[in-house]
Amino acid sequence: MATTDADAAQQTFSALRGRAIDSYATLEHAVCHLFATVTGMASDVAPIVFFKITAPRFVHVIIEKLLKKQHGTTYRTFWNSVSKKLDALSQKRNSIVHWTIVATTVNNVFMGVELRPGHAILGSDANLDDVALSAFIAECRFLAELIFAFNAFLQTDATERPHPWGAVPRQTWHDIFQQEVIYPPPCTHPLFQIPAVH
Repeated sequence: MATTDADAAQQTFSALRGRAIDSYATLEHAVCHLFATVTGMASDVAPIVFFKITAPRFVHVIIEKLLKKQHGTTYRTFWNSVSKKLDALSQKRNSIVHWTIVATTVNNVFMGVELRPGHAILGSDANLDDVALSAFIAECRFLAELIFAFNAFLQTDATERPHPWGAVPRQTWHDIFQQEVIYPPPCTHPLFQIPAVH
């Protein structure tokens, strides 16, 4: 049986959707590592608790309160902005997981595929296309790397923190972790260009 344009597009889109879900899972693991650090739980114990908390917002509040207890208001601005971004990505993740792949047409001509809510009211324009999924993946990857870096920063007293893209001075991270997170990051940010994963 020949593969139609719609079939090929759906397969490609499904693979992208899988990558989006995987990128969110990586982000969850980054938050779990931070959860282990701030709670003082062993790395093999924290996930048992972390992944039983079904509302991500509760985890963010726990981390916020423990950061305040341990470091005062030093990281409040940073974590509040991270938490807001995590909440937004969590909502989008729900759409990615629960919405349905549908073909889009104009005058009966196939135009592509996208995600739409299965319960959508006729005429609803709620959708996620491949551009939206790619943007979601990029933001998840950035935030995961930033949280991994923050966790490493909290765990070490070294003057330099080794980083996959070169040594980044501790003071640079210190400054970053006291500011609101801007996404996309400025070109001066150590995570400005995260290498692509193919």
